[in-house]
Amino acid sequence: MQTLATFLLDTDQQLSAASKNLFVHPNTVKYRLSKISERFGFPIGKMPETWDLFVLCGMLRLVKKANY
Repeated sequence: MQTLATFLLDTDQQLSAASKNLFVHPNTVKYRLSKISERFGFPIGKMPETWDLFVLCGMLRLVKKANY
């Protein structure tokens, strides 16, 4: 979930920026996103398919922030 949220919300869907923010290799981010894509059945980052995940990540971040 953290990889997905970082990729979609924090780095404007930039693989290299997401890997730097997560302190992992870019191939790790690519692998994680491919696993998520397989599970959902569409490529992560392609709009409008990813829009619901984008909103979900934003909402989860707001809820998490409100609980602190």
